[in-house]
This record gives sequence, structure tokens and C-alpha cells, in this order.
Amino acid sequence: MEGRWFISFEYLPTPIYIIMGVVITAILLYNAMKIFDQGKKLLAMGYFLFGLSPLVVAINRVIHAYLAQFRQLEWIIISLAIVPFISGFSLIAIHGFKDTLRYSRRRMMLIVSLCILGFCIIGTGILTFIYW
Repeated sequence: MEGRWFISFEYLPTPIYIIMGVVITAILLYNAMKIFDQGKKLLAMGYFLFGLSPLVVAINRVIHAYLAQFRQLEWIIISLAIVPFISGFSLIAIHGFKDTLRYSRRRMMLIVSLCILGFCIIGTGILTFIYW
């Protein structure tokens, strides 16, 4: 650690990390099925894609912990987790924008929220790059 400490899930034991990833995936996929039955297909696809990311990250943890010969694949697997996360988030945002087309106040709140979230993500990336 060399004088640094981070709040991260990496310090959890591997079985708890895997269980957490599988439970989060199950919850999101269950919600996706409920939303699909309500007829909101775009939102359901977003939840489904968003729900695949914790499962892929849990698989990456298994590879990191137990399969040392496949450690070269870690960055590829993390890249595979980022694609459904971003796609799912984009679909959820598109659905939210479509839902608020009639209400200009809600639409403005959604746009401001997405901008704030984008700035937070970019700021976190910049701070991580500077202080890593």
C-alpha cells in the first residue's frame, strides 16, 4: 500500500466479491424482466446490459484469484465489462429522455443530471490519473 489507502472492493475476500457480483446481476436481470413485461423494452435492454457488468467483473476476479495462467486476459475482460455498462447506461438515459419529451421541466432536470454525472466521471478519471 505504501502510505496510500483506497476504498475499494478489491479488499473483499474473493467468495464474498463473487457472491456480491452474482446477486447484483440477479437483481438487475429480475428488474429487467419485470420492466420488459410492462412494455418498456428499451429500458429493459438497458437494465439487462447494465446487469451483465457485475457478472463479468466477478468472472475477472475468479480469473485473477484462481487462474494465474490467464492473468493476461484481465484487461480484455474488464474491457468487456465496460462495453455493456456504457451501452446499458446509454439506453437507460435514452429511455429517460423519451419519457420526458412532453415535460420540459423534467427533461431539463434529466439533462442537468446527466451533465453532472458526466463531469463527475471525467473528474474522477482525471484525479485518478493525476494521483495514481
